[in-house]
Amino acid sequence: MHLFSEFPPASKADWMAKIQKDLKGKSINDLFYNVNDLQISPFLSKQDLVETIAPLTLGRERNDWDINENIPVQNDFKVANALALKALSGGATALCFEMETFPSATNIALLLKDIELDYIQTAFSEKTRNQNPLPFLKNLKQYIEKMGKNPVEIRGSVHYDPFADGRKDIKTASELIIWATTHLPKFKVITVQMLPKMDVLDSLTHLLKTGITYLDKISERSIDIATVAHTMQFSIEIGTRFFIDIAKIRTFKLLWGNVLASYGVEPQLPFILAHTQNEPNVAQPHTPKIQAATQAMAAVIGGVQILTVTPSDAFSDGRHSESSDFNRRIARNVQHLLQAESGFGHVIDPAAGSYFVETLTQQFCTTIWASI
Repeated sequence: MHLFSEFPPASKADWMAKIQKDLKGKSINDLFYNVNDLQISPFLSKQDLVETIAPLTLGRERNDWDINENIPVQNDFKVANALALKALSGGATALCFEMETFPSATNIALLLKDIELDYIQTAFSEKTRNQNPLPFLKNLKQYIEKMGKNPVEIRGSVHYDPFADGRKDIKTASELIIWATTHLPKFKVITVQMLPKMDVLDSLTHLLKTGITYLDKISERSIDIATVAHTMQFSIEIGTRFFIDIAKIRTFKLLWGNVLASYGVEPQLPFILAHTQNEPNVAQPHTPKIQAATQAMAAVIGGVQILTVTPSDAFSDGRHSESSDFNRRIARNVQHLLQAESGFGHVIDPAAGSYFVETLTQQFCTTIWASI
């Protein structure tokens, strides 16, 4: 027997009549909200879909993601190492070391002592994001080999932006890609950052255009588009508008696939790092913990590869060394609940088929694609 056979079908008109009744005379138009110049209805049905978007799988077998914790490095590499080991023992599967400058060979050994790099994602973020990371990566490769590991199997990234501070250092980016492709092929070496405090469509457009610029400029140096795309990652900020943030991630995945197809390259999912926003609330210190749960859900449903839940006593960029052990633990455990108890990792594209999210995604895609 069909699960819902005992229930009569309901048309959109039936639903609208029910909604209007429950609003007690208030117009449903008062509940519309704007995203840039798009008017979004609070209620959408199957008949509102222009077309159904196929689930965004592109080779993914699960919706797995890595639980990241940011590790501040303030010139005390032993302290940072201890903090990293505590994060790993607490269930983190990715680390991002945030430092003023890339460490020397000696300090790499202090920083990574007792960390099994072949089991986790390891990222290195230098404050300005414009220091040439190639000398550091060469030292890192030597350290990996010294530890008896195979560098080609180590997953990670350096958060390097060749356009940081208004410059356009394509030469360094090209050299970095060529070297990494051979020696650290599972490392992402170009990071495209979503600009904060921008409207969702503007921020997505900027992210996409910047990625396209990198593809164009770097490929001019005889590096094929597919190789450039493989070494790039995109950093996306997750806000407090649940469905908008889900649609934001899915939109970028679809459009990046379109970009690669336009170059004649087989589409691949962009590698997305996501982090939750956070504004510490002195009056209500537990509010950010609750917000973090829904923000993390939006990121996971959208389908990111690495997620950082910002501790509730840290600032929105995560760069705050005074986060307590308790708040770091809660930030990790939000993701443990989503992975181990909520089962979000089992469905590759959980939002596929949602009339509301699908329609948002289509509207975002149409508007942004037209603008580029």
